[in-house]
Amino acid sequence: MTTRRQGREKLHHLNPVPIQQIHERWIGKYTDRAGIASALLQLKHVVESDSTKG
Repeated sequence: MTTRRQGREKLHHLNPVPIQQIHERWIGKYTDRAGIASALLQLKHVVESDSTKG
């Protein structure tokens, strides 16, 4: 997790790579491979690309 101060706000960001690795190692064998972790990573990329445009 990284933390960045921006004025009076304190922004926290999670690195999704270790979370996905844990998911693949422990939970992935019980779920399909194109499941929730991949969807969350795609959502992260969409949100970050939208936030850099505006």
